[in-house]
This record gives sequence, C-alpha cells and structure tokens, in this order.
Amino acid sequence: MKKRKFSQEQKLKMLKESGVSNAIEVCRKYSVAPSFFNKWKKQFDASGVDSLKAQYKTVDLELTRLEQENERLKLIVAKQALEIEVKSELLKKSCSKQEKLAVIKQFEGTINTRTLLKWMGIATVEPSTF
Repeated sequence: MKKRKFSQEQKLKMLKESGVSNAIEVCRKYSVAPSFFNKWKKQFDASGVDSLKAQYKTVDLELTRLEQENERLKLIVAKQALEIEVKSELLKKSCSKQEKLAVIKQFEGTINTRTLLKWMGIATVEPSTF
C-alpha cells in the first residue's frame, strides 16, 4: 500500500473539523489512524501551524546531478594522477625491455596492461613474458 502524505492545509482542516465534531468521526472520514491525528493535534497545540509542515527531506535534483558530476570528475583526476605517476617512474629509469616489464608488473592491478605498453612504446608483448 502506498504511503499517503497530507499537506499542512489538510492536517489543519482535519484539526478544525475535530473541534466541531468528534475526532473519531474525522479520522474515519479521512481514513486516518487516530494515533496520527493525536500526534498532529499535540504538535499543533505545542508549536502552532508551522509544526504541521511535512518533515520529510526534499531531494534537490540539481544537487544530485552536481554530486554525480563531481564524482565523475574525481575519477578522471585520479586516473590522470596515476598516469603521471607511472610516466614519471618510466622517465626515472633507463628503460630496457626487462625494466619496462618490471614497471608493468608493479602497476599491474591499477592500470590496464595495454595502456602501460602503449605509454612505454612497446607494441606487443607475448603473454608468456608476464
């Protein structure tokens, strides 16, 4: 069953009707549980009309879109930082084929092997050399 949400005006209307007629009759008329009705009445008596506002959190679609974009950009920056780190490691070493293979093994889990080979200028490597 879908959960119903009553607006501030609807809640106020029910509370005013309960002043004229019986609260149980009002609950039956609007199909509201008496516990909800009593909760709204206590809130209204304690804090007035403002306490009857909906207390659920509204979702800002623009904010969620910006958060997703931010996550995507963070991933891009992380990949670029890793690429810079690998390339700087390669520049530090005099690169024989065996040393290049050692660098590939060092970054094996973090970067695609084909990408590493492309950066190093190695066209193809036999799978048995790994």
